[in-house]
Amino acid sequence: MICVIATYVGRFLPIHFRVYTTILITVYIVVSILINKISINKSIFCILIEFIILSICKVINFSVLHWLSIDVYAVLRNPVKKVLYLAPSLILFNSLVALLYVAICKIEKITYIISVFCRMYGINYDNDGIKIGVIIFDY
Repeated sequence: MICVIATYVGRFLPIHFRVYTTILITVYIVVSILINKISINKSIFCILIEFIILSICKVINFSVLHWLSIDVYAVLRNPVKKVLYLAPSLILFNSLVALLYVAICKIEKITYIISVFCRMYGINYDNDGIKIGVIIFDY
């Protein structure tokens, strides 16, 4: 909610979009560190990945609008058209984030299964990969 308020207030500031984006990224990083209690490096990495994915989705959306011969400047001047024509980029962004979340959950599940398997057979397992250890079999 804090990020939403920061975004809403930031759009009314009389500054260039690049400066606004930089301020917004900084606010997101600080909020992420304070509320989520994660490290600075992880916060910076996640926020930058988020903005990169969002930018790619917007570029795809604008490319499709251009391909369909829709006047983007006219769309951006009309608030109702702006919401309708730019919604696909947000839908694409949310879909990509959900897909990444599912992929990460599956990877974590597979990692857990591998760690259980390795413990059963006496293999030293680290989250970075399997380290070959001494396996003693009793026959």
